[in-house]
Amino acid sequence: MKKLVMTMLLGFAVALAGCAAKKPVDAAKEETPAAGPPAAGAKAPESSPADKIVPPGEARTGDKTVCPVMREHDFVVQADSPKVEYKGKTYYFCCEECIDTFKAEPEKYIQ
Repeated sequence: MKKLVMTMLLGFAVALAGCAAKKPVDAAKEETPAAGPPAAGAKAPESSPADKIVPPGEARTGDKTVCPVMREHDFVVQADSPKVEYKGKTYYFCCEECIDTFKAEPEKYIQ
């Protein structure tokens, strides 16, 4: 029983490690895989406005966007989301640690 509890606690701790352990993505080097043609008779997936991901620098509170540093997951911008003003645009981040990374080389992450 102790091993099970310890294993669960360890797993929980690793899950909470957050983006501090993630490797930032260089936007200039990021490649997007090409989408293949839809299968015969397949319908295009329906998306609602809430599913739309707004590009970094264009997002507002309530929009779904991606962190310009991590680019790994999307999140909904909250009033208290970490943010930086740069060249007249507001960039929102998944965590506070990404702000320092962005500030060191902002041009690397806004492309």
